[in-house]
Amino acid sequence: GDQDALIAGVGLLGGLPVVVAALNFAFMGGSMGQAMGAGLLAAARKAVDEKAAFVVIPSSGGARMQEGILSLMQMARTTIAVDEVKEAGLPY
Repeated sequence: GDQDALIAGVGLLGGLPVVVAALNFAFMGGSMGQAMGAGLLAAARKAVDEKAAFVVIPSSGGARMQEGILSLMQMARTTIAVDEVKEAGLPY
């Protein structure tokens, strides 16, 4: 089974390179924990490295309560990740 709510991959969309990160609501309501934060950051950095658009498909119930403050810290990490994509001049 799944180990977290994030599924990410690389591909082409209309012939253009993309990195896609999708949240799976069926896994703990798509809640964000440390693993998802790390995964979103890695996906964003992959988009920058590959000069690809970064597409995120959200479906989340919010921060994962079981991880406490560590899950809330992921909000800042994901904001930084998106900023890195935007600073590289790539679509988000």
